[in-house]
Parts: sequence; structure tokens; C-alpha cells
Amino acid sequence: EQLAVFDLLQKETLTKGNRDAIKKVAQELLGNLTQGKLQIDRWREKAAAQAQVKFEIITHLLTHLPVGVYDADEINIKADLLFTHLYTANAGQGARAYH
Repeated sequence: EQLAVFDLLQKETLTKGNRDAIKKVAQELLGNLTQGKLQIDRWREKAAAQAQVKFEIITHLLTHLPVGVYDADEINIKADLLFTHLYTANAGQGARAYH
């Protein structure tokens, strides 16, 4: 799961140091979500829970991604991609991490 999140956050112009920082961001974000907002029962079916998940993603990216690597538009695009991934990943298959 962390690799999928990391892959969605990558971009071609990253330095090795930025890649390492983004790996950590991906790991922390996924950990925070799977221990928090994604534990909400049937979160995919509740608009308020979906909004909380999306807010958590955006907030985490804004505060933890390396400074100057992504602009605001890129962060919003990455947040949308991450939310869509979490929303659709293993849907209906008893997903291990994405309840």
C-alpha cells in the first residue's frame, strides 16, 4: 500500500533526498489514515467521512511534502489521485488497509 501511495506522489524532477522525504510522507500519511479516518465504518458511503479523508490527505501533503517541490495545484492533483486510489482500492474485496 505504501508503494502505491508513494508512486502517486512521485514526479520526474525529484532529487534522491526529495524521493526519500516523499517515501516518509507516503508512509506517515497511510499510517495516519489507516489508524484514523479509514477506520470509520463504511467511510466510502458517507459524504462527511469522505470529506474528512480528503481533508486529511490535503493537510498532510501541505505540511509534510518537501518545500518548493510541489506547487498548490500539484498538491491538489496529488490529493485527488490519492483519494481516488484509496476510495477504489480493493473495493468490495475485504481490503486489508483500506476499510
